[in-house]
Amino acid sequence: LLNAAHLIGDEPFIYTFGDDFIRATPGRFSQMVALHERTGLGVLSCIRADGDDDYTRYGYVGGNEIEPGIIKIDSIVEKPGRTSAPSDLASVRSYLFTPKILECLSERGSELGPGEELSLQHAMQRSIDNGSFLLGYEIENARYFDTGDKFEYLKTIIDFGLEDEHLGAALRAHLIGSLGL
Repeated sequence: LLNAAHLIGDEPFIYTFGDDFIRATPGRFSQMVALHERTGLGVLSCIRADGDDDYTRYGYVGGNEIEPGIIKIDSIVEKPGRTSAPSDLASVRSYLFTPKILECLSERGSELGPGEELSLQHAMQRSIDNGSFLLGYEIENARYFDTGDKFEYLKTIIDFGLEDEHLGAALRAHLIGSLGL
């Protein structure tokens, strides 16, 4: 991200991971941009995640709910475990940031000692602590897919295949035949 800072300049930008995504109507990025345009704040896409395993897979946001599904974040905790999570709103690795996050990353990078890692989570918390607030936004009409996990990847492929108008019937027939049903 810091290597691309010169390209970003003074514009808000979206930073996301390629191994998970959200199918939503309207699309998650459209929803995030609309919220940013309304508030001027950075936005983290979030989902409600309350399974025992979820608390060891995701970062969770805490803060004050300012509207249904929108939290003004005061803390971000990475993989907190159920008992330490500030809420059930999990950040699922797509962010709309203002350039302030780049300053926070840079500042944090200059403080690192040998063997320490530069973390986006730490930069986000620093941004919040410095008064550049972020919003946790529960993406509306959404279904989350995490293709970074092998089993979740397989489920995603099957779900999308079954929903496809050209492949769905053939895939369904194959699965039924494979199961001997």
